[in-house]
Amino acid sequence: MALARLIPQTEIKFVLPIAGKVQLGIYDIRGHRVKQLVDQAIEAGQHLKAWNGRSETGQIVPSGVYFARLETEDTIVSKQIVLLK
Repeated sequence: MALARLIPQTEIKFVLPIAGKVQLGIYDIRGHRVKQLVDQAIEAGQHLKAWNGRSETGQIVPSGVYFARLETEDTIVSKQIVLLK
């Protein structure tokens, strides 16, 4: 029996009061973007996006502190996340 390799994943939940353009990205501690999760107009309501610990190029990033940054037309919110493997 082969053992399945666990892939770290974090889920980012957010609620939009109105529809509009949204950008959601993951950034490293230096402020460099690691992965863009959303860059489009989306509907109002609750949303869930997953990040699997990979960069834009598909490389697995190291464990550490990252920031999820959500930007709408009138709001910018950043939350610290920790990726552990």
